[in-house]
Amino acid sequence: MRRLASLCKLASTTMNNETVEACLIDRFLRMQFIVPADGGIIIVGYPFIFKVGE
Repeated sequence: MRRLASLCKLASTTMNNETVEACLIDRFLRMQFIVPADGGIIIVGYPFIFKVGE
């Protein structure tokens, strides 16, 4: 069984671009994750590193 993320928060940022940060949060809230066998919660962390293109 899969379940949508129930909470997503920004831990820290150096981007300081609320539009991009809100978009990323919105996308994470649409992700589906496998429910643990015991029905508990899982904590997922993703570090994103954005660089300016050449």
